[in-house]
Amino acid sequence: MVQRRRTCLIDAKSLRNNMKSYISQEMTKRALKNMLGFHMNLNAAFADWGMDFKGNLGRRNVVMSQAQEYFFAKELAKKFSGVDADGRTGKADIVIGEIDKELECKLTSGRASGGYDLQTDLVTLKRKGSLDFLYVIANDTFMEFTVLHYIGLTADDFYPSSPGARGKARMKKAQAMQKCVVLFGEVVVRNKSEIDKISSKIKTAQSEYVTRRSELTHRLDECSGRAVKKKQNIKTMMKNNKLRLDAREDRLFSKLDFWVQSPPQVGFRLETIVR
Repeated sequence: MVQRRRTCLIDAKSLRNNMKSYISQEMTKRALKNMLGFHMNLNAAFADWGMDFKGNLGRRNVVMSQAQEYFFAKELAKKFSGVDADGRTGKADIVIGEIDKELECKLTSGRASGGYDLQTDLVTLKRKGSLDFLYVIANDTFMEFTVLHYIGLTADDFYPSSPGARGKARMKKAQAMQKCVVLFGEVVVRNKSEIDKISSKIKTAQSEYVTRRSELTHRLDECSGRAVKKKQNIKTMMKNNKLRLDAREDRLFSKLDFWVQSPPQVGFRLETIVR
């Protein structure tokens, strides 16, 4: 009975692409396990000296960024020749000579307010023209991850750098997903879950209306010809039943239209890595 007022529904399928990564899921899991082990060792070393390694996630991620480059380069070197993780200023994080690729590595633990901004240095990207990116999203305990390999991103895949951002620009996540291979964890399109949730509420409202209408129709049919007042009351209840449905549908279809017409809101579901 549900009738959607728009047909341009957004779901996860619309974000699928034909991109193929030169980094396998097995390589990703091995690199993450090594990063996790290194993180545990650093945690213990900091604790031995009375410090909290995870107390400042930004600082923690700076240290772990080098580990990301090192361990992923180590895995890539098992498959390709000419792999180098130089890490010096002006150099690509990982160079894969055999396939002539440069890979920029990024590690983030999200914003304090929630969500994840995937950023890059826009000046460098404009100078290079296009780059491959390996984003590792980690939770605060460094036990859960999503790993995303973006292939051939350009400046058009990022928003303009805002004043005070020191050249950093946020990714247009929905657009850039067309160039992404998910290596670990999951990409979530909020639009679809919201559309499904609202559609379910509409179906429930319509089902309740039909059940109530059937009940009132049965009561009306059982009334004798002399029960004029009773018939009027039942007809009033039937009218109110329809008015309630119309009001609920108007409210729910308005919300449905919002999510159908909104650009895809991309989020990430992190997955636990087991050593």
